[in-house]
Amino acid sequence: MGESCAIKPIIINNKGEKMVSRLFEGLLTYTNYKRANELYRGAVSDEFIESYGDILPMDENGEFYPEHIAIIAKIIPEELYLKQLNI
Repeated sequence: MGESCAIKPIIINNKGEKMVSRLFEGLLTYTNYKRANELYRGAVSDEFIESYGDILPMDENGEFYPEHIAIIAKIIPEELYLKQLNI
């Protein structure tokens, strides 16, 4: 597969439509494709959802927010994220 070619996960949104995962797309803004793929696979695993599903908020399509996964993975410091939110 060439460098310009990438496989992105497709989910079914809350309207029943296929779309590229927002979680995956968001993770790509914080890190490279390989690391985003590792984080995405971890975040959608049954074990992760069981451990964090009641703690971390999810979007309207049932996916975790990428910034929360990035903070947990220590890709971005929590302080920087809070600063971006003006908290």
